[in-house]
Amino acid sequence: APPPPPPPRREQPPRPPQPSPDAERAARAGGRTGRLQVILAWEDTNDLDLYVACPDGQVLGPDNSRGACGGRIDVDANRGGPNPAPGLTRTPVENAVWDRPPPGRYRVHVNACCGVVRQMPGSAFRITIRQEGQPDRVVPGYARAGTSPPGPMVAEFTVPPR
Repeated sequence: APPPPPPPRREQPPRPPQPSPDAERAARAGGRTGRLQVILAWEDTNDLDLYVACPDGQVLGPDNSRGACGGRIDVDANRGGPNPAPGLTRTPVENAVWDRPPPGRYRVHVNACCGVVRQMPGSAFRITIRQEGQPDRVVPGYARAGTSPPGPMVAEFTVPPR
C-alpha cells in the first residue's frame, strides 16, 4: 500500500517587519521618533558623528543639530571636542528625527569626530533608516580615524512627496 499523503501545509501569515534593535537603543537614550528617523549606533567609546545632507543642501550634524530642513539631532553619545559628553558608553547612539521631512534625496554620512578616536583605528557602525510606512533599513559601515567631516557617504534614500 502506498504511504499516506502528508498533511496539508498551513500557510503562515507574513510576519510584520521588526524594528531595528537600535531604534530601542535610541528610545532608551531619549530619542524621539517621527515620520523620518536616522539612527547611528556603534559598540565602543569612540566619538562618531552623524550627518544628514537634506534635499535642499542643508546638512544636519553636530554643529547644526536643530533646524536643518526641519530635522534635529536629539541624542549625541560619546561627544568629544570642546564640550565633551559627561559619560562614555560602549553602546552609543545618535538620533536624527523629522516630523515633516521635505521630499527629495537624503544622504547619510558618518565621521570619526574631532580626532577623538579612543580605540584605533576606528569603529564599525550601523545606520538605521526609519521612514513612515516602510520597514527599517539597516546599513553597516566603518568610520576611520583621520577623515574630515562630514565623512564618507554611507547611505542615501528618498522621501516621496506627500
